[in-house]
Amino acid sequence: MTMAAEYKVKREPKPELLLPVSRVRTIMKSSPDVENISQDALTAVTAATELFVKDLTQKVYKLMPHKDMGITYNDVAALVNNEDSYGFLDDIIPRKTMGRDILSQLKNKNDIQDDEDLKSEAVGS
Repeated sequence: MTMAAEYKVKREPKPELLLPVSRVRTIMKSSPDVENISQDALTAVTAATELFVKDLTQKVYKLMPHKDMGITYNDVAALVNNEDSYGFLDDIIPRKTMGRDILSQLKNKNDIQDDEDLKSEAVGS
């Protein structure tokens, strides 16, 4: 038996990944700080992303009121806004706000500003 045969390196089996590794590589390379990506790093990031998505969806499913309809954007947004551990996603997954609600908030803000302007004019007279 040769020396090479005695010292064969055992390789771990590749994990079965659901996300397309090529897409993960593209996303990783989009960062200006990333130059080279090893295959091990790519596999680790892909596996970690899958675990993150699995954990996120399981938590959303537990909290959603209408389990028969499936997970909706609003369900994910509610979890992101209520769980501190997902706070880093606030800007990416904000709660949906109806246009009429935003207009109402702006109107209220303008009404308050108009009231303050009237008070300051009355004091200045």
